[in-house]
Amino acid sequence: MKNSALNFLFSLLCLASVTTIKGQSVHRVDPPNWWSDFPLDTVEVFITGEGFTKADIHSFKGAERLEWGIISDHVAWVQFRILPNLASQEITFKIGRRNIKYPLLERSGYQPQGLSDQDLIYLITPDRFHNGNPKNDDIKGMRERGTDLKEPYARHGGDLEGIGQGLGHIERLGATAVWINPLLENDMARDSYHGYAITDHYQIDPRYGGNKGLAALSKQMQERGLKHVADVVYNHWGSSHYLQELMPDSSMVHWNQNGSIPYSSFRFTSLTDPYASKGDIDRFEKGWFAGAMP
Repeated sequence: MKNSALNFLFSLLCLASVTTIKGQSVHRVDPPNWWSDFPLDTVEVFITGEGFTKADIHSFKGAERLEWGIISDHVAWVQFRILPNLASQEITFKIGRRNIKYPLLERSGYQPQGLSDQDLIYLITPDRFHNGNPKNDDIKGMRERGTDLKEPYARHGGDLEGIGQGLGHIERLGATAVWINPLLENDMARDSYHGYAITDHYQIDPRYGGNKGLAALSKQMQERGLKHVADVVYNHWGSSHYLQELMPDSSMVHWNQNGSIPYSSFRFTSLTDPYASKGDIDRFEKGWFAGAMP
């Protein structure tokens, strides 16, 4: 595999392995893996599940536990340092009686090229580009189902296969890089087509083709010499994000003192205006992008 980005995408399929014990369960561990022979050897993971209230995080093999905490019955975290010259490709530890296997994936030596003033960037909203695989238009269990081409705010079915099928057209236009709007899961009840209400930061939306779909598209683009500009969003997430529902720490999301939503003023100039009031700055910096995007 040429690109470390591809390794990352495949790694998201390798979620930490856990087993079920009565009264205690682990639903997920984020991030789902780390890397072997990586300069940054200190990792902090977030664990969600059930039955954590009186649990300890212990019995590390392949790593040294540094700090840890039980936030609630459903949320815990631990920071550990990976031991040098580790022969195994995984870290193992326990939360209470639960065993967790945490994979360390091999990194490639590939170094992607950055953008320059010689690049022409083609911007894509993936749901609106081309429907290359109608079979993924409707995913059972997701909040917004199906497509409707007559509704401007409904999903229209564009996906990663469709982008792959259009790479020749993009090249003929003279583009050297493709900026794709957010591809991560947006499991929202409505208006999920734009991609900015992320509900899982480790899974590509299955209606686009999932993690495997992005890995396949990345490989196609590399073979053509096209660059991929990833659109990442860390200022807000979707109101159906699992952490929004668990809310392990109230400081993770801004609220007004009376519990109402503080909407953004969208006055970007307040950050550079030497005469801007603190209220103007706070309304821009701490305000929600929209009610569905805390």
